[in-house]
Amino acid sequence: MIFKPTTVFPAPVVRLADFIRDLLDVAHVPADVTCHSLCRGLLPVLKDLGFKVQLHDGYFGPHSAAHSWLTEQEHPSYIVDPYPWACQQYPLVVCAETLSPWSYIYRSGDEYLERCLRNLIPAEAAAIEKELRRLKCAPSRL
Repeated sequence: MIFKPTTVFPAPVVRLADFIRDLLDVAHVPADVTCHSLCRGLLPVLKDLGFKVQLHDGYFGPHSAAHSWLTEQEHPSYIVDPYPWACQQYPLVVCAETLSPWSYIYRSGDEYLERCLRNLIPAEAAAIEKELRRLKCAPSRL
């Protein structure tokens, strides 16, 4: 039996995920980085490169810890998670449309969470962004 995917992912989502994977494969990101800082470091670099990407803060599962992930602006129900929970591969790309179980796992945050993350270690996110921009200037490494 040949495996057939149940969902065909839009090309912009696949390009975004592939670029993030290639970039993170060569980036020197600190071992203790958080999903929040990694997404915030990626965001301006991806936007500068023409990706239409949005940052999301929320929770991974009901009554769970805070988590951050990205979506492609024109396809917001497709999640590109650069630092997924309990996964070896990155980024995790899932379809979180209404009937998908992923729509119950990736939960949007609330005002309290957004206020807390707004001041989240900006130096860490800035250091990640600086490293990613350095790599962007050396495209032969990607």
